[in-house]
Amino acid sequence: MLLRLGAWLLLCACGAKTAPYIEELPPCESDAECDDGVFCDGREQCIEGRCRRGAPPDCADMDPCTEDLCVEATRACDNPPVVVADDDRDGYYVLGLCGDDCDDHDPQVHPGADEVCNGKDDDCDLRIDEGASYMPEIADTRLTFSDAASGRGDAAWSPLTETWGVTYWDYTGSTSDVYFQQLAPNGVPVAEPELLTLAPGDAWGADILWNEEESQYAIVWQDRRDGVWEVYFNRLTAEGAKLAPDFRVTFAPHWSINPTLVWTGNEYMIAWQDWRHELTAPDNFEIYVTFMDRDGFEIGDDIRVTFDDANSEAPDLAMADGFEPHGSEIGIAFVDGRTGVEQVWFTVVSLTGDVLVPAMRVSTSRTDAYAPEVVWAGDAYLLAWQEQTEGGDFDIMGARVARPSNAIEGPFAVAGGEPWARRPRILHNGDELLIAYSDDRRGVYDMYAAVYDGRFMRLSEDIMVTRGPRDSVYGTLARGGTSVGVLFEDQRDGNWEVYFTRLLCADPVLEP
Repeated sequence: MLLRLGAWLLLCACGAKTAPYIEELPPCESDAECDDGVFCDGREQCIEGRCRRGAPPDCADMDPCTEDLCVEATRACDNPPVVVADDDRDGYYVLGLCGDDCDDHDPQVHPGADEVCNGKDDDCDLRIDEGASYMPEIADTRLTFSDAASGRGDAAWSPLTETWGVTYWDYTGSTSDVYFQQLAPNGVPVAEPELLTLAPGDAWGADILWNEEESQYAIVWQDRRDGVWEVYFNRLTAEGAKLAPDFRVTFAPHWSINPTLVWTGNEYMIAWQDWRHELTAPDNFEIYVTFMDRDGFEIGDDIRVTFDDANSEAPDLAMADGFEPHGSEIGIAFVDGRTGVEQVWFTVVSLTGDVLVPAMRVSTSRTDAYAPEVVWAGDAYLLAWQEQTEGGDFDIMGARVARPSNAIEGPFAVAGGEPWARRPRILHNGDELLIAYSDDRRGVYDMYAAVYDGRFMRLSEDIMVTRGPRDSVYGTLARGGTSVGVLFEDQRDGNWEVYFTRLLCADPVLEP
């Protein structure tokens, strides 16, 4: 006879109060009398003349990527895989606890895929275009045509429109203004330049980034429309249209210049050098940061990062996204003169601006060092800079700052020697670096580039990026599509003008 437990309930009333429901266990003489015939609720037993429930079978296999099921039809446990998205139907599940497809919207991207030269991490190994080689595009595009000198800003790639967005400053009448120009993948303008700064007074820059989450550019530049150099911010469409009026970031009594920015995933962080303290003559710059929300409004007050009696200048930022165990953070490289010569220093701040790593000196020479660049490499920050030699010329140097140990490896000699080498720029590919710089080995300055590993060991021969009759300098790099964009200043026409060219990326040679 099959009896189902739980069918006998006794409700006991005591006075005016109602007692809780209490299960009365049915009497029995054998286990068979208690068996309800259901496997997955456990084996019932007759104990001390009463039926007792059994413990359901333990189907947990301790694998978070499987379900723990008891199947009544088979009277056994089953542990099928949990249902995980595979939106691109390539047989690999979306990246997460139970999937490793780093782009579940592209069937060509998944673990084990062939790495091709397209600016993507095709095989989901946290490296982009690894093993690829680069060759210069012979053609370049002149972007400015004024009689006065022009200067480059920065370049970024919009996957939304598959176009480049570049900024530069150029003269409009007697004042310099910031422009935006949209370029086709081959660098040819697709529209007339957009004049971004309409107020009177000079403006220089701007630093630019493409925010994939918001499908917009963000730019930051220095502007003296109010009589003193201040930092301004705005956001642009992929075509360069402003999304809001210019936002003035700084209101200090003296100069705020050399701004740069990163996107943290929730907000923008802007860093610049600020002269508001004037602790020593003739000036004393310090590094400041602030945060802007996704709608372009400042969050909180300016945050001072450096505190010394010498200039702290030329900040550059690198976002360490999801760095464990400390979470995301931002590394800041800058130039500081506290040792008596200009040297490269480095600090780390949290996403609230708190200093996590006090300022540490990275360059070690007794001569001046300038123009630091920093990138995040997964477990370390990689820095490159221009350093004066004892003989008076300049070399390109590099160093690695490990996290969380903060151990410094280097400095390493990157480029230079007999030629004078200036202004390095870095693109990080996971465990490889593409470093570009200018040197004068040909009697005039040309842009060169080479591939290095994560400890600045050379992996390729020099790539001659520009080959004009006069100096080409101050290049900046941006990855987009199947190439690397190079925005630079050039004097071939007797006047400093802004040009754009590319390094074309060739697929890596696959091992058999």
